Amino acid sequence: MLRKGTMAISNFWFAILFGCGLTAQAQQKTPPSADKPLILSAAIPLPNIQGRIDHFALDPGGRVFICVVGNDTVEVVETLTEKRVHTITGVPHPQ
Repeated sequence: MLRKGTMAISNFWFAILFGCGLTAQAQQKTPPSADKPLILSAAIPLPNIQGRIDHFALDPGGRVFICVVGNDTVEVVETLTEKRVHTITGVPHPQ
């Protein structure tokens, strides 16, 4: 017959080993990643850009807002037509 202390220790080790087994089993059943790599599909020229491009924002209509720190501008590009449609000037340190 087992004493109380021995039973508690046995239950503890059983729980540890059982938990490790579940973790290992869960890691083995993870499906491989189905993500595909990004592929460059187009390049939109932005002439007269001075400095670095810092932040981007996308609106649901397909426009991309590009902050150009050196120009103090925000360039607005339409992804569907692949053209710059507007330049917002006079924005100090756009982000």
